[in-house]
Formats: sequence, C-alpha cells, structure tokens
Amino acid sequence: MRIIKELTLEDIHISIFKMEQKFTMKLEWNRMEQVFKFDSRERIEDLDHVLALIDKSFIQKIKGTFQFMQDNRNERLEAVQSLEDEEFPEII
Repeated sequence: MRIIKELTLEDIHISIFKMEQKFTMKLEWNRMEQVFKFDSRERIEDLDHVLALIDKSFIQKIKGTFQFMQDNRNERLEAVQSLEDEEFPEII
C-alpha cells in the first residue's frame, strides 16, 4: 500500500492510499481517524474518483462524526478517571 495523495481540508488531514485496485481514504483529526475503503466494483477506479467523493457535504458529515467520537471519548475518559479517583484514594 502506498500513499498517492495527502491534503488538509478544514483541519482534517486526508491521506489516500492505493494497493492494487483498492483505495483507502484515511481522515485524521485531533488524534482520531475515520477510514473508508473502496474498490473498482464500486466504480472507484482512480484518484480522481476518490477525490470526487470529497465535497462540502462529505466534510461536514465527517466533522460531525469526529465531534461525536470526541464527545464519546471524553465521556469514557471521565468515567475511567472518576473510577480511579474512587478506587485509589490519594495518600498524603
């Protein structure tokens, strides 16, 4: 697998990979990732086809998903940290 394109849109880093007739689009933001995989059966046959998938609507949905992921991550971290506070009291 090799990187064939990298770009940044609205603080989202996008890497596009190709391996044989398959493409992978990895989107990264704030230590989180979303990955989409495509192949020629889906009529995604070259880099231009992959880039055509990326429009304003797509980016807005990606941002919404990243926000959901971040909120979920933060809730889980808070839950774990509150458990640690209860189970392991600070010793002075």
